[in-house]
Amino acid sequence: PRSLSNEFYSQMKTIMEKQLRIDTPLKFDTFTSAVIDRNSFNRIRMYIDYARKSSSTKIIFGGECNDSVGFYIQPTLIET
Repeated sequence: PRSLSNEFYSQMKTIMEKQLRIDTPLKFDTFTSAVIDRNSFNRIRMYIDYARKSSSTKIIFGGECNDSVGFYIQPTLIET
């Protein structure tokens, strides 16, 4: 229910900040690494940009994209 959404998002944000490590897959505690290629990176970034601009969605956490040393996209939580 809507009445629980703020608490749910707060807990999810905390978990995502503390436990979802983005790094090289060579490290054991890495949760996720770079996406496979530039096309995938651009497609995902396009979806995140759409969510940022849309009045019907809200980015709760994440959404940062960095292609300076790989195609890294921060895990993202979007309310629709």
